[in-house]
Amino acid sequence: MPQRPLWELNELWERTFGDSVTCCAVGVRDTGHCELIVGSEDATLSMFDGFGNQSWSYEFEDSVWCCSIGTSIRDPKGVVIAGCADGTLTAFDICGTKLWEQIYDDSIRCCYMGDVFGNSTNVLLIGLDDGALKIIDEAGKLLWATQFKQAVLSCFVGDCNHDGENELLVGSYDKSLRVLDLNGSLLWQKTFPRPVHHCFVEDLTGDGKKEVISGSLSVFQLEVLLWDLNIFGVVRCSFVEDLTGDGQKELLAGCYDKSLRIFDASGTQLCKHHFNEAILCCAVGDLDGDKRNEVVVGTAGKELKVLEVLGF
Repeated sequence: MPQRPLWELNELWERTFGDSVTCCAVGVRDTGHCELIVGSEDATLSMFDGFGNQSWSYEFEDSVWCCSIGTSIRDPKGVVIAGCADGTLTAFDICGTKLWEQIYDDSIRCCYMGDVFGNSTNVLLIGLDDGALKIIDEAGKLLWATQFKQAVLSCFVGDCNHDGENELLVGSYDKSLRVLDLNGSLLWQKTFPRPVHHCFVEDLTGDGKKEVISGSLSVFQLEVLLWDLNIFGVVRCSFVEDLTGDGQKELLAGCYDKSLRIFDASGTQLCKHHFNEAILCCAVGDLDGDKRNEVVVGTAGKELKVLEVLGF
């Protein structure tokens, strides 16, 4: 098989915030158009269309540390979730109208919105600085909770045991990635050299079985390590998606060394793009409707950048 050419990233547009861009997520509206939600340590949550036009913005009392976007039975047009450093968890409709708000005892480090229980209803998974992991419904009602000894830094949901049911992934400040069943029982656990800031589940290899991505940078199928790059420094975020429309998925890793790296399913590096500051979040989606995915990156340098892939 011929070697895939090295890629380049070309900046399409950029927005600057008052502080670090801590989280970003791409969602598709009922119209088919993509929306981009962005949270910052300047305490703002902002919605942009695919061309960088701001739809709305909301200012909190403290830094926004996580955000997610999805749909609900109550509002199929879209729901936006934001978690803040002061423990505030807020839900908005797609137009920026506040739906509900709750206050927790500690900072909300991470959130995930999706069909966790496989019943075609999205719920919300949140991780707190005090080590709590909670599942709440679309109205904010607590459904399930468990407790860890140290901060929950990342969370994700997917069928990583290939049993037809979702599992919960939990990345912790104690340097552990835990895989739990939906009752909260520990299925397996991996320990890394550093706190686990990211975890992701997706079929990266294209064999119909989902892999687990975490650490710096490790890919597991079930509990078996497929490959481990051991990137120097902290990997803060990861994302898996087909960037070029060729049917092959790529793995993105945003790093504290100010680089965004893109790998193929075997771990071969396809691109390494440098930014001015550490990367704190990344996402992928067809923002401009051209049938090609764009890459979204948020940095500690107050920048949100949207880029296209060239050279493939």
